[in-house]
Amino acid sequence: MKQLRTQKWIVRLSTMLIPVLCLALSLSSALVRAPAVQAAETNVWTQLPLYGGNVLSLAIDPKTPTTLYVSTQRGIFRSIDSGDTWTAVNTSLANQYVRSLEIDPKAPTTLYAGTSFGGAFRSVNSGTTWTAVNTGLANKVVGSVVIDPVTPTTLYAGTDSGVFRSVNSGTTWTAVNTQGLAAWQVMGLTIDPKTPTTLYAVTNGGLFRSTNSGEHWTLGLPRVGASSLIINPLTPTTLYAGTGAGVFRSTDSGDTWTAVNTGSPILPVCGSCLLPSTPSPQLRCMPAPMAVASSAPWTAATIGPC
Repeated sequence: MKQLRTQKWIVRLSTMLIPVLCLALSLSSALVRAPAVQAAETNVWTQLPLYGGNVLSLAIDPKTPTTLYVSTQRGIFRSIDSGDTWTAVNTSLANQYVRSLEIDPKAPTTLYAGTSFGGAFRSVNSGTTWTAVNTGLANKVVGSVVIDPVTPTTLYAGTDSGVFRSVNSGTTWTAVNTQGLAAWQVMGLTIDPKTPTTLYAVTNGGLFRSTNSGEHWTLGLPRVGASSLIINPLTPTTLYAGTGAGVFRSTDSGDTWTAVNTGSPILPVCGSCLLPSTPSPQLRCMPAPMAVASSAPWTAATIGPC
């Protein structure tokens, strides 16, 4: 992904309630390289003036969409003008490899960051200062953090040794791995926006689902090298998984899966997102160019490889 060109696009994205779902997985090479053309709604992307490392995730303030946050290999940056200018907001986060960034949907001055070696961090002042919140978090490699959209004091952290849950805004954590999930390395977590007791974990052991806030997990998609998962925000029973064997779709909350790769090379998918106007899957494949579709078949878009 390259550039969010206009504030209007950002407002549309945020109102679909999927800002991070779309962007966290497709920004690994964004904002720091040459501009590219994107065959979607905006057609042309322009490089944002942000340099210094790959962008790993992006969060948009749901109440003030001109305020953006990005996590990078060198900490977190904030923009208050739709990305025209950026400021480092790294107090207590200096030199941290920040892999995940989430913003409280009801109190957007509160943010959470998952780092590669320092565990989880919380800011209650729009990123100005950060505090480590690791009590009970047995593994400090946090690849993903998700927030319960209904009860934002409930958080989940995906680590290199399973999933942990907090019910007090990260102050303390409890492992929720004993039933089914074991201690797999968790590369990504996704929460159902309408039924937040339902969670999905992308792990090195396959794709798992929990329907009771992480207490029990069941294997939904076996070992096919899943790397990303997105939920249709209007119909959360519809899921798309990017894997080492292409794209799979489920229309029954992960009970069954079907490969949907017509028109697209069956290659590893390194990121995926849903277009903001209509929740249509847009996936970026490696090493092929991005493939775009509202439903199968897929067509190539000139966005470049991962």
